[in-house]
Amino acid sequence: MELLRKMDEAEGAADGLEDRLDSLLGSLDGMLGALEGLGADEDEEGEKGGEGEDDSSRGEVGEAEREVEAGETAAAE
Repeated sequence: MELLRKMDEAEGAADGLEDRLDSLLGSLDGMLGALEGLGADEDEEGEKGGEGEDDSSRGEVGEAEREVEAGETAAAE
């Protein structure tokens, strides 16, 4: 019985750790997306007038960037 109890405790701890890691990875993914958006903005400044460029993928990155900036502003206050 003691072994089963310890196994259940270990499983609970592993589940909690997995949830925290998922949350951390999601946050890192959002930050990476925002950083990629900043790099895309710099590329646009250097390539003014690029013909036929598809801007449809930048919408999500722009939103993520605004969320990160809003978070930084809130943290600074």
